[in-house]
Amino acid sequence: VNYLGIIEVYDPSTDSWVTETASTTLRDYTACTAVSGKIYALGGFDGLNRLKLVEEYDPTSDSWQTKTEMPTARSALIAGVINDKIYVMGGYDGTNRLAVDEEYDAATDTWITRAPMPTGRSLTASAVVNGKIYVVGGWNGESYLGTNEEYDFGP
Repeated sequence: VNYLGIIEVYDPSTDSWVTETASTTLRDYTACTAVSGKIYALGGFDGLNRLKLVEEYDPTSDSWQTKTEMPTARSALIAGVINDKIYVMGGYDGTNRLAVDEEYDAATDTWITRAPMPTGRSLTASAVVNGKIYVVGGWNGESYLGTNEEYDFGP
């Protein structure tokens, strides 16, 4: 298994890819999302451990910065952004599929724990539509899920 920390940027105007400065943390099953022009890599698996790690990539300076860790170490999680806050949900801690829901405020570099999802799951898909996060499918440790859940975090 090759764990990666690379960033590749696609330029549609030239139909070409450029490799930027890699993260120093090699991992997989990481959630990524963007807030205020910066990319956040959250959690993951480094081959030995599930991670609480949060790294911020600034494409303007092509540099990485470590931020405050997530409260819960996990891989195979999802992340979505509403009102400039990152919501990190579900995942796998090495034993259990999680229902955990945590909110990260990039402006203050702080975390709060939100109400858990009804269904613990990992390896799921998600999307933010009209200010709500939709969590679709996933794996509960025994079977693939056909359930879809909607989360409304309000204004």
